[in-house]
Amino acid sequence: MLPPTRIAPPDLSDPAARRALREDFAQVEAWVFDLDNTLYPYTPGLWTEAEANMTRYIGDLLGLDLEAARQLQHDYLEEYGLTARGLAIHHGVDPVAFMAETHDHVPIETVAPDPALAEALAALPGRLFVHTNAHPTHAERLLKRVGIDGLFARVFTVADLDHEPKPNRRAFELAAERGGYDPRRAAMFEDAARNLLIPHEMGMRTIYVPSPSPWAQKGADGPQIAHVAPDLTRFLQTLTAQED
Repeated sequence: MLPPTRIAPPDLSDPAARRALREDFAQVEAWVFDLDNTLYPYTPGLWTEAEANMTRYIGDLLGLDLEAARQLQHDYLEEYGLTARGLAIHHGVDPVAFMAETHDHVPIETVAPDPALAEALAALPGRLFVHTNAHPTHAERLLKRVGIDGLFARVFTVADLDHEPKPNRRAFELAAERGGYDPRRAAMFEDAARNLLIPHEMGMRTIYVPSPSPWAQKGADGPQIAHVAPDLTRFLQTLTAQED
């Protein structure tokens, strides 16, 4: 069950709610999207395999049993926002090699192409960006699988942002600097609620895309969430629809 949020999803059956939503986004020039569990639905099979790969990697590297390796993996994720970041800081692990080994070859067949989402994204005014903690190869594979590659002005992976992961402020600052957009005229879509804290502080419009991931749900009742989009495609379609 998803936890409660401060902000209820808009009633998109209500013309007044649709008009208010469009008005709130009227000045947005940059649309920034997380990738995993945001631009495609949470896919348990994919993440079960990726998690198992990370646990085995850590266990082999540090001589830990699976339970201890899994706990360390989750501790680093919680503390640094990215397991690879903790491994780099504490154990000198190359984060690129770690991400390539554990994520780049997981099966993605359970992720479905989404032509409706592609159409909704293409209709947005301004420029589109991806900002993900993923490795470049993983991002490329998933964007192609969903059918939305080619729609984005830039795809910022953690490797493109000096290995600064979300939720670190520097990650968001680098994305804005290198993407050439003003955060005050940008919108951030995320399934990890705590990753919206800094975008909110920077003046971005923040949209929480709920997923069943317990880790992503942490902080979903916080004040950093301005909008909730359980159905991302419909939310985007509403923003570009003809006036009611």
